[in-house]
Amino acid sequence: MSEEEAEEMQLSVATVWASCRKQLYMTNSQLSHFHAEKGTLVSKFSQVKSRNGMLTLVRDFLHIFQFSVKKNNISLKVNLADYFPRTMFLDTQRYLEILLHLVVNAIKFARKVNSYIHIMISCEKITDEEMLKQGWVCFMKTEVFDNGVGIEKDKQEKLFYTFKAEQKDMTHGVGIGLSTVRAVT
Repeated sequence: MSEEEAEEMQLSVATVWASCRKQLYMTNSQLSHFHAEKGTLVSKFSQVKSRNGMLTLVRDFLHIFQFSVKKNNISLKVNLADYFPRTMFLDTQRYLEILLHLVVNAIKFARKVNSYIHIMISCEKITDEEMLKQGWVCFMKTEVFDNGVGIEKDKQEKLFYTFKAEQKDMTHGVGIGLSTVRAVT
């Protein structure tokens, strides 16, 4: 086997692996949606150490999109604010499910040229005295910015309800992804 063939095979295996991981996240996300609607969703918090731990978690996860963004010539960047607590507790599965649907939609509706997806993660310090007494330090805020085709303002809210897709054709989905985001938050 030539070196070029070996590289092509490695790329193929990596593509299949990323696709399988993405499908697993999608399947787990649909199960979460089901449990959220039934009121049986259970959160499992785990410790994420520092800003670097959060950055590693998100960057490792975003590898499942590496082939989609490359194929569609999309710039995908992640920025974390400077302030993060030394340790935080996060339901990483739910968090990554939410990020999954937001990024999938940004890729699906990306423009043909000069597309970008920027993810900004920050922690907003809590000032509420009661929450501070309970040990809360900050709210984690994740924003996904893109320059996709956009959605009219009056249609945006309905997208977070099941089967309320903006597009009428099935090539862009049926309206479950963003409703899952709403259901698990």
